[in-house]
Amino acid sequence: MIETLYVNGCSWTEGHLLQEQEEVRNYAASLGYEFHTQYEIKKDGVFVEYPFINFYNKFNWAGNIAQSLNIPNIVNHAVGAASNDRIVRTTIDYVRTMTEEQKRTTLIIIGWTISDRSELYLDDKLGIEDWVRFHASHRFKDTLTWPHFNSEFINKVDKFHQNYVVDIHTDYACIHNFFQQSYLLANLLENNNIPYYFFNSFPIDWKEWSTDAPIYKFKKELKDYSRINTLDIFDNFFRYVDGRPEYHLSDGHPNLQAYKVWSSHILEDMKRKGIV
Repeated sequence: MIETLYVNGCSWTEGHLLQEQEEVRNYAASLGYEFHTQYEIKKDGVFVEYPFINFYNKFNWAGNIAQSLNIPNIVNHAVGAASNDRIVRTTIDYVRTMTEEQKRTTLIIIGWTISDRSELYLDDKLGIEDWVRFHASHRFKDTLTWPHFNSEFINKVDKFHQNYVVDIHTDYACIHNFFQQSYLLANLLENNNIPYYFFNSFPIDWKEWSTDAPIYKFKKELKDYSRINTLDIFDNFFRYVDGRPEYHLSDGHPNLQAYKVWSSHILEDMKRKGIV
């Protein structure tokens, strides 16, 4: 019997901005949450730090899967704008804490994110060090969720980021890294006899519609990827609800209906594959 559903990913796994919807706000209020603004939310008189997993998990795809399979516990390590690097790092950290009993009774589902996202561990030599987002598509300073570092240090990293994007970054390397990450994590979970399932929240290669897209250089990797417990690599959450305004919140993230249809979609695939 599955006792715990562990999930990891980005905002499309977290449930970002679901508090826009009245049903979610009413449920959160029934738990004692007080809404001052979209992101200023109190519980027992104390401001709660985002993300609001405690009530997101009833409505995101993880919550729908858990309800369908009668899984009593959800552990959701997803955060907005997370990278696949972070997903692998934090999932491995979690697996290393699991007992043998927990390995037998936990289902792990990963919603891979955009492959050009990464992370760095930075130490400003002034007493602040932490993991931070490092995305090819966004300036470094724009990915900081709070001012970890002083402005001089941030500007130095911004300059490094600019040089990285111009002279080093390639789509090929990002896609190669994705296959490495999925191979590594699948083997870790299989070697520990932990049931698991992977899907892609976004296209691995946004140019995949073109026959000369970088992803088609990875013929062996594509074949190997299809052998692990995963949804078809060209079937992803974004494309599944793209162009359907009835499935989107104000900023384009999935709404309640989108999470319901996507959870049904991946659950059907897991059942076909005998994972659940």
